[in-house]
Amino acid sequence: MAMYVMANQEYHVWGRRTGKSHGLTGPRALTNVFTMPRSYGAFVGPSYKMMLSQTLPTTLNAWKYFGIYENVHYVLNKKPSDKLGWQRPFIEPRSYENTISFYNGSIIVLISQDKIGSSNSRSIDWIIVDEAKFINYERFKNETIPALSGSVDSIRAFREHPRFKSALYCTDMPILKRSQWILDFEKKMDKDLIDLILQTRKALITTKSKHATNILQKQIDNLRKNALYYSEANVIDNVEIVGEKYIRDQQRNLPEFEFRTSILNIRPGKTENGFYSSLNENHYYTASNVNYLESIMGRNEFKYKMAEKQDCRMDGDLDHTKPLGIAFDYNANINWIVVGQSTDLELKVVNSMYVKTPRKLRELVNDFCDYYEYFTKKSIDYFYDTTALKGNYAVSDEGFNDVVSDQLIKRGWSVNQIYIGQPMKHNLKHLYIDQALKGQKYLYPTFNKINNERLIFALEQAGVRIGKNGFEKDKSGEKLQETPEDLLETRTDATDAFDTLFVGFNFFKNKLGQPGYMSGSVFLR
Repeated sequence: MAMYVMANQEYHVWGRRTGKSHGLTGPRALTNVFTMPRSYGAFVGPSYKMMLSQTLPTTLNAWKYFGIYENVHYVLNKKPSDKLGWQRPFIEPRSYENTISFYNGSIIVLISQDKIGSSNSRSIDWIIVDEAKFINYERFKNETIPALSGSVDSIRAFREHPRFKSALYCTDMPILKRSQWILDFEKKMDKDLIDLILQTRKALITTKSKHATNILQKQIDNLRKNALYYSEANVIDNVEIVGEKYIRDQQRNLPEFEFRTSILNIRPGKTENGFYSSLNENHYYTASNVNYLESIMGRNEFKYKMAEKQDCRMDGDLDHTKPLGIAFDYNANINWIVVGQSTDLELKVVNSMYVKTPRKLRELVNDFCDYYEYFTKKSIDYFYDTTALKGNYAVSDEGFNDVVSDQLIKRGWSVNQIYIGQPMKHNLKHLYIDQALKGQKYLYPTFNKINNERLIFALEQAGVRIGKNGFEKDKSGEKLQETPEDLLETRTDATDAFDTLFVGFNFFKNKLGQPGYMSGSVFLR
């Protein structure tokens, strides 16, 4: 349907395996490239990490399906050799870094929001935005949309082209409040206009008259130039391709929340006034290690294996000279870790992870160690309260803090245990964290939105109630049985781990970075 409509402005919210790369962004990019030769296109993403590890590999694979190959039809990250005799773009870039150059002179540049100003001074002819749910839409409107202007030469060449100055946005279902902007475009679609395009195209396909074909094609192009198309799709719409077994396997293997949103494309609910009510877009950021990610691009060939391995080398918000601060929430059915580092003014929550039963705490620590295998300073500031001193899932006298420290030490980390005592009362936590989120007092919390999608969702969903001591976090749902509508990873467990990290960094600064234990013989200070 999207390829039939091919509107100038498109917004698609599609679940996994609905054909986004092979059926939409990949062929649409090629269509733009070859119907607008020498044009200046752009792939726009929230971070280089996501673009070079997810978007670009799938797009290049999709192009192979259409017979378009690297170093044959296009080159990456370098200026095409003059010996090739390829055409040049209307506007030749000063640098060919993060650029795909085609033999007909068209180019596609990679624009990332974690590189400030990467849209500046550009005259772009068309854009494709993948993983649009992670985009800072306000920044996008202010920085990138103005660059979608075309150049003098491209305006002269493509002013009648239906996809000149076009934009295509694609994502799976957004689960965060700040990402809901894309859903609003459903109301802006003129359905009658879309139906007219489809009817005219049907007439075009069935006509045998060359004269009528030309007239109908012009009509379709004129309609497309002014069209906005919005669609939602889930894997069921693509069942003939992926098969029923795939869907059943995903339902069995994925957390139910992820299956419902990413596969079935079901919209989640949201809490308007919660425990972290001052949390907003200003607290979210992206940060990519551009140098490492550009090494994946290469100058001879895209390095697919490097792109597949997700680890801390892709992150640009880490200080490798300082320890990582960690805090946990411990439960029989789900365990969370939240990872952060601080500056004089800011608490950066750089990552968060969770495991669900049958995987337990040691597996979670191993996941952390695997991700931070290449972190230079193998040192941890581990914040824990009295909840960590309990027996291990009521089947062992070993405390959770002992399990965490023992496993970290086995993996080569030095552990500085920082005991923070009893959990802080909810009314005080609400006050202190609210002041911090407003920038009034304490370290200002910020969150790497690529690495903390589930944590951010849990923070945004955390409810509040009035108890005998004032504001309390609504934790009433934690003891309930998990259901498709009420999933473990959407509850307040993750937020409790963040709270512990916040308290540790703000109220136990004097204990940060102390020499840690390297053996498992003694743990408690």
